[in-house]
Amino acid sequence: METPMRKVIYVLMIATTVWLGIAHVPDVSAQGAPSEAALDRVFQDISVRIGRAVSRVRFDGTWTYEQIVVRDDNLGCANGQRNAPGQTRAWVVRVTVNGFGSYEYRISNDSTLVFFCSGVGVGADAVPPAAAPGSSLPIPPPAGVVASPVTFGAPILAFVGLDGNVYVTSLGSAQGYVPLTGDALGNISEGGYRFARKYYGNLRWSPDGTRLAFTEEGSQTLFVASSGSAPIAIANGLSVEFPPAWSPDGSQIAFAMSGVPSADPNNFTYTIMAAAPTGGPAATIGQIEFGVGCGGGGFGPALMNYFRQAGYNGSEVILKWTPNGFLHTMRCDGTGLALTAFNGTRLWSLPNVSRVRFSPDGFRAVGIAQSLDFRRGSEPVLIDLTSAAVAPLGGAPSADQVGWSSDASTIFIAVRQLIQQATVNPSAPLAASFFALDGQSYRLNLLAMPVTGGPTQLVYESEGYAIAAITPSPTTSLIAFSIVESEAALIGRINANDSYQNVLNAAPRVKIGVAALPLGTPGYPYVIGADGGPPAFSSAASFTAIPAPLMTAPVMPPSGPPLSVPTARPAAPTAVPALRASDGNNPLGLAIGGRAVVPSGAPVIVRSSPRYLADRSNAIGILRPNELVRILAGPIFADNLRWWQVQREIDNFGGWVVDQYIDANGKLETNLQPLR
Repeated sequence: METPMRKVIYVLMIATTVWLGIAHVPDVSAQGAPSEAALDRVFQDISVRIGRAVSRVRFDGTWTYEQIVVRDDNLGCANGQRNAPGQTRAWVVRVTVNGFGSYEYRISNDSTLVFFCSGVGVGADAVPPAAAPGSSLPIPPPAGVVASPVTFGAPILAFVGLDGNVYVTSLGSAQGYVPLTGDALGNISEGGYRFARKYYGNLRWSPDGTRLAFTEEGSQTLFVASSGSAPIAIANGLSVEFPPAWSPDGSQIAFAMSGVPSADPNNFTYTIMAAAPTGGPAATIGQIEFGVGCGGGGFGPALMNYFRQAGYNGSEVILKWTPNGFLHTMRCDGTGLALTAFNGTRLWSLPNVSRVRFSPDGFRAVGIAQSLDFRRGSEPVLIDLTSAAVAPLGGAPSADQVGWSSDASTIFIAVRQLIQQATVNPSAPLAASFFALDGQSYRLNLLAMPVTGGPTQLVYESEGYAIAAITPSPTTSLIAFSIVESEAALIGRINANDSYQNVLNAAPRVKIGVAALPLGTPGYPYVIGADGGPPAFSSAASFTAIPAPLMTAPVMPPSGPPLSVPTARPAAPTAVPALRASDGNNPLGLAIGGRAVVPSGAPVIVRSSPRYLADRSNAIGILRPNELVRILAGPIFADNLRWWQVQREIDNFGGWVVDQYIDANGKLETNLQPLR
């Protein structure tokens, strides 16, 4: 029997004076859902709060329910009470009543306990200050955060929370979530995008699972957290589009430095360096060729979330250390797979595969035969990493993402089918504040099939934007995966003329699902109680996590000398042709006091002064695609480039950036686009 993890019910008002529900209402009394009586109690309570009679089938709005695993005595509700000590699973019910507010309830797994958790709007216990267009809302940490060291047992899971910090937990326990970082300061900003003060990612466990490596994009720094110790910085100035790569014995951690133009005009050469995971000097151990020049248009928040889970274009950049050299992605759009020896010789290449996931034993991979449209699935293939032989996965459906089981006997296939195309009403008051929304919702299926071929079985089904980052647990038969929500609820709030704050609260989220083999194992699949991803399992039997203090207000960037690590830097960009200080050239129409957005593509370097210094000694951070800035001063013409002083809206971080330049391939690149 299907066990729904999440159901969404839309109820429409078709007359101005009559509340009329027209919806397919599932049999919520069935196993895998809260009882009808418990749900009725939710709507009775809302009726009292708003002074208007509403029911599950007669009101203007939407409601959802989903099952979660809880880590506290209040069913995962962070309101300081202890309503349900000892409970480990619960139902979260979220109700939005158009024109009144949004309300969240908790129902115990057996449906005997129902209580109000939080809300925004009429009748809510606590109404936070209203957010105005152009402002942002902070993202709270997950409920159940632990502020003291915890020794977790297997299966141990790490992930990046929606607040941007790195967390560790143990599935199936009640030990909570330990933050390894606390300074990300995530928030939801204009457009429904999720931003942070720090961008942690590229989580990679050591072979024995006792150390977790990860990167921070803005400072271009590699960190390693060892069991029983707080994270330490290993190197900076690296190319964070590549993940760190552990040596096969776990004694060293490799990373890619910034690339330089190679003999092939379409490629850069990236130096690979390695250091001990406890710190110390780094040494060059190899180099790889990598295709550059990726860009893109305006990406909506759901697609941006998908890229953060699955990689740009839906395919993450790979760097894997093997005895024969480095397995790596060939191009910045995530396509191609190659094996390059330590001396830089390319041993083999497969230019037409993408979305590659390695088998647990490291001898095979599963991937997708390249499609020209990243929004479409394509043919899953098996790859022999010794011979580079590629074979279709017999009987497999067209796929969006793929993954392995822990024993390498099963392939998991994520499939999606478009079922809804929501559009923003251009006359809605907030329509101009939310741009690049594609509004697509898909039927999401996660399937399992034998690696030898054969029929598929349904593992999980829901509605949303995508499933990504399918990851096996080395110590159990579990898999974890990211579930990216669509923009349908966000667009619905815009079109309902809801408040700016309620619209931001409806921005698409990312959740982590867990499934088990054999299929039908009681209690699976389910969604963990913290949002975020992508998930990363440790192979260790235990890991002691040291919590970092969670910051709640912006802080200034750290100061001090950079880590002493050799770097390889790219050549200076060529300036825009005919750019002269005498002509006051401002082709983009940027204006002091105006706003601009960083276009999709590569991050933009922020400098302390309007000067191009090849060693980046004046670089103080980066701006990420789709971040919003205010123009403070400019233009200033220096080093044959046009500079503007900008300030990021989410935290007031700022400095000087170039608005346009010509890259090494002769392509005009734009770093700032004005918002009209």
